[in-house]
Amino acid sequence: MTVHYLVADPESGISHFTDLHILSLLTRHEYETAFAGAGVASVEFLETGRGRPGLLIGIKS
Repeated sequence: MTVHYLVADPESGISHFTDLHILSLLTRHEYETAFAGAGVASVEFLETGRGRPGLLIGIKS
């Protein structure tokens, strides 16, 4: 996704720049595997409400 920004400054006027955001959709298992690869031994999934994606929490000791 390319995000376009317009910035207005009274001294330099209006400038435009873009930022490329590379997004990925991963499965819960893929996220948990990534946590384990980073040395997180325990990962907990918290429900955040109907229609919301939830939250994975891990603590690295």
